[in-house]
Amino acid sequence: MTNVGLNLDSVDASRGLDKVFGEIKRLGFSFAEASAKIETGATALSAVADTAARHGVAVRSVVLAEFAALPKLPAPERRETVAGLAGLIGTCAAAGYGPILIPARVVEDELDRFRVYSQALDELAPIAAASGTSLAVEFVGGADPYEVARLVEQSAHDNVGLYFDIGNCLYAGVDPVAALSDLLGLVRQIHLKGGPVTPFAAMPLRRVRELLEERDYSGRCAVEIEPACAFEVLRDAAATLWMNGFQKVDPR
Repeated sequence: MTNVGLNLDSVDASRGLDKVFGEIKRLGFSFAEASAKIETGATALSAVADTAARHGVAVRSVVLAEFAALPKLPAPERRETVAGLAGLIGTCAAAGYGPILIPARVVEDELDRFRVYSQALDELAPIAAASGTSLAVEFVGGADPYEVARLVEQSAHDNVGLYFDIGNCLYAGVDPVAALSDLLGLVRQIHLKGGPVTPFAAMPLRRVRELLEERDYSGRCAVEIEPACAFEVLRDAAATLWMNGFQKVDPR
């Protein structure tokens, strides 16, 4: 596999975006995944994309983290946030970014939380579809991937899928390889990262790669490192990808 990118929140950007994208290009990552917020989204994304392009790197996917908080918001603020997300999704989709990652913390038997996310998806999915892109829901905060998969399966929109995070499986006490095998048909993109006490190099990356090849997965993967790391850590992550067959060139 060679279609592996990097989540930009994974790297310390204090040295400046030019150096960040220069390192991304040097290490062989094939794209970047950016984050956007309602208040600053369009302007900030444009600056990131322009800098990336100067280094021959494309921004492909975008994370809209504000989606996760919707169930906690009062109804008027929730409507305002969904409207803001709708505008941001339209901007992202028109620029060709996708899938657009929206994190959710679906908890078993919390029907109100499930309903809020479901209604928001019904509003946002057609906006993404109109520009030919998809929404990928990621399970976060210890949420069970199967519960978030149920949210995706109950959506009436074909462009809603699952953003599968192998590290987040460990937070939920779920075997990432077994769950990925079960849910791969719903997956639009995959986060490769460590778990709460499991470093990236100790994750079952080779088994994940073999499963994806066996099942002819044609989507992308993005490396995510928490907290934001120095370039040296990023180089170690790239070397780990190479040793597990995700990259074709040794970056060391």
